[in-house]
Amino acid sequence: YARPFRQTGPFVIILGHITADFLKWAVLFFIIYIPYSASFWMVFGGVSPTPVEGYGTASELLFNVFRMTVVDQYNFRGLAEQDATMA
Repeated sequence: YARPFRQTGPFVIILGHITADFLKWAVLFFIIYIPYSASFWMVFGGVSPTPVEGYGTASELLFNVFRMTVVDQYNFRGLAEQDATMA
């Protein structure tokens, strides 16, 4: 689509490489993120006898696990009180 303009050709190629690299990174991230979230669901979430606050529903759990990956504030005290070994 940018063929008539010679100057934009390298930028289109670079954009294609960036998109491919991002998709590879996203696949690797989700390969690690989904099982990690599932383990948190089993230990701290709705399946456990006393779910930790912020881990009771799947959407809250996924958001809080994502917050862990970006080193944001999350309920670590609740996790430690529930199961100190797994926290």
